[in-house]
Order: sequence, then structure tokens, then C-alpha cells
Amino acid sequence: YVSDKMSTAEFVARETAMYFSNEFKRAFIPLYSLREAVLHSGYFDQLATQIGRYPNLLKENDVEIPGGLANIRDVAGICDGEDVLQKWEDLLDASTSENDLEGLIFRYRLMPKNVACLEYKKGQATMDSGMDMSNSAHP
Repeated sequence: YVSDKMSTAEFVARETAMYFSNEFKRAFIPLYSLREAVLHSGYFDQLATQIGRYPNLLKENDVEIPGGLANIRDVAGICDGEDVLQKWEDLLDASTSENDLEGLIFRYRLMPKNVACLEYKKGQATMDSGMDMSNSAHP
């Protein structure tokens, strides 16, 4: 009797684990698709070159932010162009609605050269902060 119950419990545990594993894989497919769209669309290729390598466009060092200190790059004129913002918004609007992610994912960020450049929050694309994630004391 005990052996039978243990076998049943083991079977249920494996089936449950497989179910959740498959659900997580399915949930990440739209994000992988979005990554590929950003990489292969060509719309955002110039952003990394325009931002350049650190310390290019360095605006401020060690600015206090929640969680630590950050170096801020001046991304104005690069990440706030109407055409870039519109392409970012169109791409995310389509991805969010086609994959039924509305209300599930709150915020997207595009970080060429690991610098916060574009943000998409609540259905609206905006320029991000310019925080340099590679060259900051921020954890």
C-alpha cells in the first residue's frame, strides 16, 4: 500500500514539474522572439554605435539611485528620436498583443552597450535614463 502511494506521489510530482517546465518555456517564447526581432530588424543597430564605449557621453558619475550608485550617459538625441521610439513602441505593441502578454509584463528596456536607452511601460515608449550598467557601482 505504502509503495503504491509513493509511486503515485512520485508520478504526480513529475507530471506537475513537467507541466510547469513547459509553461515557463512557453511563456519565454515571446521574449525570445522579441530579442530576435530587435537583433534582426536593423532598426536599433545604430544605437550602440552612437552611444559608444565608456566614457563616451558620460554625463554624471556615481549618481545615487535606489540600490546604489550609477554612472549616467547622455543618451538624448540618440534614444529619443521619434522614429526610434515609434519603432520600439510598434514592436512591443505587436508582441504584447499577439502573445497575450498585456498585464503580464509591466516594463521592457532596451540597453545597447548595456546603457539604459529605450523603455516601454504601460503601452508607451520613452527614452530611458542613460544608466550605464557595465560601468556603475550599482549592484
